[in-house]
Amino acid sequence: MAKWAVKNKTSSLDLKTRRRMAAAERTLMLVFGKRLEQLANEHGGTMAFLAVAGISQCLFDDTVAGAGNVTCATMEKVARNLDMSIFELLGLSDEFVSEQLAKINIDLDTLSQKPRALTKPVKKIAVPALS
Repeated sequence: MAKWAVKNKTSSLDLKTRRRMAAAERTLMLVFGKRLEQLANEHGGTMAFLAVAGISQCLFDDTVAGAGNVTCATMEKVARNLDMSIFELLGLSDEFVSEQLAKINIDLDTLSQKPRALTKPVKKIAVPALS
C-alpha cells in the first residue's frame, strides 16, 4: 500500500462482503432512478416534478440513467418535498415496511418517535468582548 493511501472503513471487510454491499447500493440507486422517472410522469413531466422535488435536472438525469450516486440526505429531501416517507419514495408502503421490520423485532413507530442527537452538545465558553 502506498504511503499516501488512506485506509477506509470497508477495507477490513472481505471481498465478497464488499461486492455484496456494492451490488445492493447499485440496486438501490437503480430503484431510486426508476421511481424518480415514475414520479416525474405522475407530476406531469420532468420540469414540474423537479420544481416540487427540489433537485437539479443534472441529478435527475444522472439518477434515471443509472449513473447517479444520491445520498440519503437527498432522498430524505425529495421525500419531504413530495410529502411522503422515504419508503414510499422507493415504492414501498409504510405498512409493508413496518410488517417486515416487526418480523425481526423492530418497531418502526418507536424508531420514528425517537429523536437522535446528531451531534454532542457544545459546551458554551465565555468569549471576552473586543474593545
